[in-house]
Amino acid sequence: SNASFTFTAPIASSTNYAVTVSSEPTGQICTVSNGSGSAKANVSNVSVTCVTAALLVQNNQLLDSTGKVVVFRGVNVQVYQTGNVNDLAAVAAAVKRSGANAVRLEWWSNVNDGWPSSGYQPPLYTLANLDAAIQTYADLGILPIIELHDVTCWLAIGLNPGTGQVCNDTTMFANRITNFWTTPGVVAIIKKHQNHLIVDLANEWGSVYSASDEATFVSNYVTAISTIRTAWSNGGVCNLPLMVDSPNGGTDVAAFTGPSTTAGKSNGQLILEADPLGNTMFSVHAYWAAVDGITHTVIDSYMSSIASSNLSIVVGETGAFADGNCANTVDFQYVLNAAYTQKLGTIAWAWYQDGTCAVASDPTNLTGNNADGVTLPAYVPGSLTFQNLVLYGSGYGLATAVPVNFGP
Repeated sequence: SNASFTFTAPIASSTNYAVTVSSEPTGQICTVSNGSGSAKANVSNVSVTCVTAALLVQNNQLLDSTGKVVVFRGVNVQVYQTGNVNDLAAVAAAVKRSGANAVRLEWWSNVNDGWPSSGYQPPLYTLANLDAAIQTYADLGILPIIELHDVTCWLAIGLNPGTGQVCNDTTMFANRITNFWTTPGVVAIIKKHQNHLIVDLANEWGSVYSASDEATFVSNYVTAISTIRTAWSNGGVCNLPLMVDSPNGGTDVAAFTGPSTTAGKSNGQLILEADPLGNTMFSVHAYWAAVDGITHTVIDSYMSSIASSNLSIVVGETGAFADGNCANTVDFQYVLNAAYTQKLGTIAWAWYQDGTCAVASDPTNLTGNNADGVTLPAYVPGSLTFQNLVLYGSGYGLATAVPVNFGP
């Protein structure tokens, strides 16, 4: 309990001690304060505090407020149409009609740097509207996941793509990502919504092609998570899950599941251990195209390594093509089936306005490239289109989603 305690076995004077929680109560997260030192006298300042978690990462699963395993059947959504039209309520209502149990919302924070390829500041990306977006989806029973898009490797505002080094800029990450999540106004919003929110720190940050890149990726998130959790704790935030995206456009599964330089631990485990609450999950993005050498066997190996990683990993983006090229198609039906077989959650890319194919019915947009984000295509028996499978597919379609129970 949250009270004083005495261990039954004494230790010798001047002996070092370390107090840890070996097993947390079901549905709670416990933290230890003043947990280590040298026992030169009776130690009375060790404090153990446990808080109920509305959403709790345990081993390779995310549990909701009832202790039920969360299996994501969600969709990625632009919060506002092209940043200028406030269609939040109408689009959210349409997402609700799809049956989705989660929504991954694209957010931009450093709008004063300009908007990608346009040079103007989108007026709707304010903290008041961030608050409204989270509340709108939560009120509909859809779990919001907020992600920052600012340092997405080749889309980052104000960055010039070149050799790829910009993708690993830790100073840029600290300035645009860590600083945003620790800003007092943002911390207040996180505190308000902590029982019905997941924070995806940064979309697809990092370019990992060497041991040095890998070390940079891991250390960056270790530092960021520690800083963010400290700021949130000071601001009264205690228990919501964090999410970390895989590098290389989100596609690099081994960045989490592969062995680290620390013997016996994966990179994902090192990142998880940086979270004092142990409430961090991970996201990989399934842009695995045959043209890049990704066969069904490779996809199976990815899904198997995720399932056996003892990390909570969601397929945070599933799409119809890869590399920004509509000719580089992804076998999305195989990906969805493979994820379903391994009991992994999937979040489709995307609801609307996020495709690059110049056709009326973009294969990456569930409501069509030229749609208003409100009208869902009807179910077509036997159709294997991206829209039909993601919306209505047996087992993995949004229409089959099981609701997530979370706090008010």
